[in-house]
Amino acid sequence: MVKKVFVEPAYFDLKGLHAYAGGAISVRKLRDLLKQPGGLPHFRVGGKILVAKADFDA
Repeated sequence: MVKKVFVEPAYFDLKGLHAYAGGAISVRKLRDLLKQPGGLPHFRVGGKILVAKADFDA
């Protein structure tokens, strides 16, 4: 018997972060939060914006 385990990602792109937040924060609002001084920490990988789950939850 094979047991399937769901592992939650440590990093989200903006669409994934929107879904993780239950749709409470739009992708546009997330982009605005990235631009603010001292805003949401993020980094880019190959043009994709990634946000750590721990940074969003803090």
